[in-house]
Amino acid sequence: MIGYQAFADLSQSSDSNERGHAAHLAARAYLDHRGLPMNMPLFTPR
Repeated sequence: MIGYQAFADLSQSSDSNERGHAAHLAARAYLDHRGLPMNMPLFTPR
């Protein structure tokens, strides 16, 4: 798994291939995302 900082660096690169790789990673993460489990709260009340 790629870390957030590595993704951020790729997405801000002057190299279009690296930016394309970042876009591919974002798209793959979106497509693979299954959402939160039904019993997981979106936030924890204080």
